[in-house]
Amino acid sequence: MVEYDDIKMQLSALAPKLDELTRALDIDAIDAEIATLEEQSAADGFWNDAATSSKVLQKLSSLKNKKASLQSLTGRFEDAQVLIEMAEEMEDTSLVDEAQENVTTLEPDLSAALMQT
Repeated sequence: MVEYDDIKMQLSALAPKLDELTRALDIDAIDAEIATLEEQSAADGFWNDAATSSKVLQKLSSLKNKKASLQSLTGRFEDAQVLIEMAEEMEDTSLVDEAQENVTTLEPDLSAALMQT
């Protein structure tokens, strides 16, 4: 179906951006740092120094937000792929608008996330 082919091409064009974001964020490093900060926050006396505990919690929150953002963008990308594949298999043209909207809204969000890294 021509409509879905166009949308698939648009989605495929976003794949390198998603890959770049994934590499830039380095989730393994983020996970390791989250684990370290969570250990620090669970240590005895953590709350005795308000300034340090505040900085640790801010960093922890920031890292968790970055990870959640990547997971959300990856999920949206994968959901768009699945929607297009299912619609093509069922030859359902009623999903063209939804598929197009998914891809169209993903692009600026992905670009914004890349600019923040």
